[in-house]
Amino acid sequence: MHRVRYFVKVKVMPTSGRNNLYFKIKSLFKSFPVVATEGFTLIELLIVVAITGILSTVILANYNSFGARQEVRNVAEEFKTELRKYQIFAIAGHKNPDQSGGCVGELISYEITVISSSDYEVVINCDAPTTISTVTFPTGISVSTGCIRFLPLNRGTEICGGSSPLDISFTGDDGTTYIVTVNESGEIQLHR
Repeated sequence: MHRVRYFVKVKVMPTSGRNNLYFKIKSLFKSFPVVATEGFTLIELLIVVAITGILSTVILANYNSFGARQEVRNVAEEFKTELRKYQIFAIAGHKNPDQSGGCVGELISYEITVISSSDYEVVINCDAPTTISTVTFPTGISVSTGCIRFLPLNRGTEICGGSSPLDISFTGDDGTTYIVTVNESGEIQLHR
């Protein structure tokens, strides 16, 4: 900080024999010092801190909801991938997907059934139905029920007990919903 000094030229009447005396008037500017300022005031700093706090709160809230939305999306994507896998097995006529012996006889279908809002099962239908796997969805995500049958050798897709297309919705605790749609031509799509 630099202080600025002022000198005032005062013309004094000759009383002591001096003309044009210069007096340094300090007392005139002591009560009103002129200071050259550098930096920020306290108010400016408080405003910047308040704005930064508000922005960080908004960003953190959006980040947390982003994580929840991504979890729902990942579960729906994983389910869609499983549907495609069993659709390919059915088209290829593959009767032993998990290398555990598979089914005996002619392959009739792969059936994927969402049996509750928290899990689904995969059944291979040959002479006798055999459950290949039962998968549980993560907690906090509810799923609508439905059933799809993938038939072998390009014979198509059946929607069990309903009309085509079948929409299976995945809903998170925050209300985020993704829908896996399967139609009778075998097309599988994921959308919001």
